[in-house]
Amino acid sequence: MDPRIKASGVISFMSKNSLALYCLHPFLISPASQAIPLYIANKTEALYASIALVVVGCYLLAVPLRRWYLREPLIT
Repeated sequence: MDPRIKASGVISFMSKNSLALYCLHPFLISPASQAIPLYIANKTEALYASIALVVVGCYLLAVPLRRWYLREPLIT
C-alpha cells in the first residue's frame, strides 16, 4: 500500500486493459473451450489452457481496439 512503489510494466498494461478483458472475454470463451480440447486431452489442463488463451487473446485484441475505439478522456 506504499504509493512510492511503482507497478511493473506488465501490471500497468493489465490495469490499463482490464476493461477490454471484461468486455471481450464472453466472445472468446466459446471458441477457446472448443479448440483447446482438440489438442489437450486432460480436462483440467484444457480448462487452464483455455483460460490462459482467453486472457492472452483479450489483451492482444485490446491493443488495436484501444487505439481505435477507446479514448483516454472517455475512460477516465
